[in-house]
Amino acid sequence: MLMVYPDYYTDFKCAAGACRHSCCVGWEIDIDPDTLELYRSVTGELGSKLKNCISAGDEAHFILDGRERCPFLTGDGLCELILAGGEDMLCQICYDHPRFRNYICDRCETGLGLCCEAAAELILGRKKPMELILRGEGKEPPARIAGAIELRDRALALAADPALSLRDRCEKILSLCQSPRPCTDLSRWCEIFMGLERLDTAWTDRLTALRGGAYGPDKAALEAVALEHASALGQLLSYFIYRHLLGESECGDIPARAAFAVLGTCFIHCLAAAEYSRKGSLSFSELTDIARMYSGEIEYSMENTERLLSLLGGGRPAL
Repeated sequence: MLMVYPDYYTDFKCAAGACRHSCCVGWEIDIDPDTLELYRSVTGELGSKLKNCISAGDEAHFILDGRERCPFLTGDGLCELILAGGEDMLCQICYDHPRFRNYICDRCETGLGLCCEAAAELILGRKKPMELILRGEGKEPPARIAGAIELRDRALALAADPALSLRDRCEKILSLCQSPRPCTDLSRWCEIFMGLERLDTAWTDRLTALRGGAYGPDKAALEAVALEHASALGQLLSYFIYRHLLGESECGDIPARAAFAVLGTCFIHCLAAAEYSRKGSLSFSELTDIARMYSGEIEYSMENTERLLSLLGGGRPAL
């Protein structure tokens, strides 16, 4: 199998106890069958705790405490299971996070997800264009899929082109992928996002403020953020294109997926500009936190992603 990953992939390190937005809080953590069998073999005090803290329903998962924390998350933000037996004690989803994998024929594309603050800082903080590393060998893909991969390479080149403004990059990518032309009705997209599954009240607050006009990005704020954080926004667009344009397996619905990538980039840009309008400034840390929140609310909800792709594929233009 051919393995594909961004050149920054191996630089990732979990922030562990220093993480401000732990993936062990607020997420239902499913346990794969092999790890469940391992947990059932553990004896002693840890074994008793595992038995009492795992749901016995159809799909095994850790039972979160009253603060929606994993029962094995210590007070200083570390994992009790890792402390007891190393990373081999982790279930598959915890071991992999924030990594994602897309399988396309005999090709496995891996990357880091923006919902992790350490990953977001690594990805958006880069100053050079993302490069894809290819390792191993794979069968020659069918012509249609080979064409889709080539199209994605061209879209990535546009996303990283410093001679183009962010808007021009997005428009050229949409044109390349024969996607709907962008519209600028921010309130419309706030309504759509408010109608999706929402996890964090901070996300709801941002959408409510934008929708209600409490504060919003003006042209000057959008331009200021685009100028001050040009590199980060370019990396953001590249990330969305790499992760979502091909999807998995059949590489279908590319126009909708290109619109989804542009939507994510532009909506995060608008949220960042709204913050700039409100405060008169926007730090890199604030930008990455907005990107992290968007990713967690949209990318990491299969239901939300599928609903947006369906809307975009049905002729709804991207922002």
